[in-house]
Amino acid sequence: MIALEFPLPPSTSLFLSVFVIDNRYSAFPESEEIRLVVLPEPQLTMPPRKAIAKMKSHSAESVDVDLQNCLLRIDKGTDVYGMLVIELDSGRSPKACELVGQNIPASNTTDKSRGKQGVYKNCRFSRLTKEGIQTGEVVPAAKPIPAAELEGEIGRVPHCYGAVSLCRSSTSFDGSQFFICLTSDSVELDHLNKKHVCFGRVVEGHDVLAALQSDLAEYSGDMGLVRKDCPYVMAELSYASM
Repeated sequence: MIALEFPLPPSTSLFLSVFVIDNRYSAFPESEEIRLVVLPEPQLTMPPRKAIAKMKSHSAESVDVDLQNCLLRIDKGTDVYGMLVIELDSGRSPKACELVGQNIPASNTTDKSRGKQGVYKNCRFSRLTKEGIQTGEVVPAAKPIPAAELEGEIGRVPHCYGAVSLCRSSTSFDGSQFFICLTSDSVELDHLNKKHVCFGRVVEGHDVLAALQSDLAEYSGDMGLVRKDCPYVMAELSYASM
């Protein structure tokens, strides 16, 4: 490899003159001494195997933290009805995922009040509308979260069919209850994006979700409220084993 080397005084600005020699363009600093320097050819080296393994491990850990999966088991009476795999988006909705995580058994939370919190076990489906299926009521009831605390996460993750989103009132979000989105209508989705915090989505089990929607309709009444004699429950929401 041949490189051009030329000295420049510290206070000298660099100006280039372009001229043509034998139909080839060249550019050099004006009025400076130019000499050719032969540089050794660069050698390509590969990082050691340990370094490669470390990079792969780091990349995998990043994915696990930002997109962690949960398993939502649905029971009908004493029988297992089906399973939904929910992907939590803690990268874009960290506060919402933290709220939900406080009620998941075997959670990694370090909250000292962990023992006083409810868990997602045998939670009834409380409401069914064309927008979604509501569940997640725990005992003791979770403390409402002022809407202002989660305002920055509203609409950050867009709603779609199978999206999982926090329930809310006009002034606060429920600390544990959520709904699974059932609509694909653009107008309805736009309304949800402006009001609710989506923190995940169903990535496996859409057939189970569609069947549940149909079966719950038999037990839903005025305002979409599901009767208490409904045999379908969210038996458990737990972290998927890594």
